[in-house]
Amino acid sequence: MAAIKSDVLIVGAGIAGLIAAHECLEKGLSVSLVDRDIEGNSGGLAKLAFGGMALVGTPLQERMGIKDSPELALKDWHSFAQFSEQDEWPKRWAEYYVQNSAERVFHWLCDKGLKFFPAVNWVERGLNGDGNSVPRYHVIWGTGHRLVELFLEKLAKHSNRDSLQFFYRHRVVQLVSENGRVVGCRSESEETKKVV
Repeated sequence: MAAIKSDVLIVGAGIAGLIAAHECLEKGLSVSLVDRDIEGNSGGLAKLAFGGMALVGTPLQERMGIKDSPELALKDWHSFAQFSEQDEWPKRWAEYYVQNSAERVFHWLCDKGLKFFPAVNWVERGLNGDGNSVPRYHVIWGTGHRLVELFLEKLAKHSNRDSLQFFYRHRVVQLVSENGRVVGCRSESEETKKVV
């Protein structure tokens, strides 16, 4: 079978894959999205999840009188993360996340049309006092199901929708590399056993 070409290959139609596909379409890129499951299970575990996320320094926390900051959140994270001296990238991720979760998650999702329950809850307080020292758990109205449905709707109605191809019931059997870079994959149809 002839190779299918696109600017971006995404393996997995979970929530990360769906959002990545949306962001690529926003930038005018063509996308091939490969997933082993059926179309009705797009969104993966996020579709069944409660839809909560730990966010730092949001307007909901402020409205509830919760004094939070990236510095406090990072201190809390370090209190239970059990980082080792070698964990440079996990530490960097923690720092980036606490600094940017309000803007890049909370406000970004609100701009996309999602809403959050008006009460911020506790999460991961820890059995021995370690964990989050203030409430940070924000839950989406409609839970994870609404999050997934919103991005499926956005993909279906996107002005660049013709640049997106889904390959459901396809199992990735090999990553294709050139000059040390992954440039694609070979996938096998679960139904026909043909390799694409």
